[in-house]
Amino acid sequence: MNNILHKVKTTLLKTPTYVLKIPYNVENYNEVIEIWKEYKEKNELRLKEREIKEILKFHKTNDNHIILYHSRNKENCILLCKINKLYYNIIIPIEEEDNKYELKTMSFLATYLVSVY
Repeated sequence: MNNILHKVKTTLLKTPTYVLKIPYNVENYNEVIEIWKEYKEKNELRLKEREIKEILKFHKTNDNHIILYHSRNKENCILLCKINKLYYNIIIPIEEEDNKYELKTMSFLATYLVSVY
């Protein structure tokens, strides 16, 4: 697990490959896990946002990436990771230097590609 956490940390220090501001907020990140499980099992999504469906499709069909989701005004974010064909869900604090981008005030998704070499 330490090797996975090292890969995650190293990856998050890089620029994301995609960032999307979204209108979807959750009270608890367990909601995100439930939505992911539902999509993973049924290929159906109760949300109407096409972009979210595409990102979950990407998560299911591609390997070695991280999807970071932050819900507006939360102190933490959730990482949906798929590394070497294994899924990991990790909650981490959202860190922002001097509130430069006001990230805590918005909901957004960011994707990162993980180097496995």
